Amino acid sequence: MQIESDGRIGEQWTSGNDFDNRFIRQVEADTVKRVKQRIGKMLHKVQKEYRADVIGLGEQVRIHYPRVWEKIKGDWDDIFADASIRYSVKAKVKEFGTTSIKIQ
Repeated sequence: MQIESDGRIGEQWTSGNDFDNRFIRQVEADTVKRVKQRIGKMLHKVQKEYRADVIGLGEQVRIHYPRVWEKIKGDWDDIFADASIRYSVKAKVKEFGTTSIKIQ
C-alpha cells in the first residue's frame, strides 16, 4: 500500500525561517512519522481487535489475484487478521500560507 500526500504549511508564528529547506524536510518527516503511527494503530485495531477487513484489502486480492481469492475467500477474515501489511508514506510540502476566500 502506498500513501502519498501533498500539502501546504499554514501561517506560522514561530521564530526562524519557515522557508528553509531543513525546516520543510523536517515538517515532511514529522508528517510521515505521524501518519505511519496512525496507520499502525488503525491496522492493529482492525486486524487484532475487530478481525475484520473494513479497509477492503480482500477486494483488492479478489480483483488482482482471482485464482488465489477463490482458494482463500472462506478464510479471509483469519488470513487478514494475521497478515503482515506493508505500506509506505510520502509527504511533500508544495505551498505556504493560507487560502484566501473571496466573498462577493
